[in-house]
Amino acid sequence: MHPSSMKNMKTLFDKYVTNKFISKSTPCKILDFGGKNIRGLGTYYDLLTSENTPYNELNIDYQGIDLEAGSGVSIVLEDPYKVPLEDNYADVVISGQMFEHCEFFWLSFSEMVRVVRPGGYIFLIAPMTGKVHRYPVDCWRFYPDAYAALAKWGKVELVDAWTDYDGSKWWDQVGAFKK
Repeated sequence: MHPSSMKNMKTLFDKYVTNKFISKSTPCKILDFGGKNIRGLGTYYDLLTSENTPYNELNIDYQGIDLEAGSGVSIVLEDPYKVPLEDNYADVVISGQMFEHCEFFWLSFSEMVRVVRPGGYIFLIAPMTGKVHRYPVDCWRFYPDAYAALAKWGKVELVDAWTDYDGSKWWDQVGAFKK
């Protein structure tokens, strides 16, 4: 995961995943769509469980979801648009740098909405710019209005969105949705 993505996901967690949202006694179920550790760059699991983060004190049940087995993956999907979990399963659904590689990202978003509980959050990070980087495909870039359109499509609330013009080649689109 590139550094700006880690920074932006940390910002989302700092702002929305607080002791008011989850308790230490009940596991916070987090699903990471596209959770495989690619090229050894690390995952959001590392962000949430390192010794230098306040989240390691929380009771987190983290599951990475991906199309193939590997480091960071708990659930391997047989169908890329069907997650084998019940409705309203997760407290938080996260995904970074996956949507540009997803041919039908709106179907994945619909599954995210289905598996997150009412009052739960979906955090998305996807690039607005950058060179083609197939894994296995590279189909999309996301502009500021994209997340408002996704919220409308999924019938959820877009509670926060911004473009991170951090000087990197990606210019992350960052969004927080609430069901």
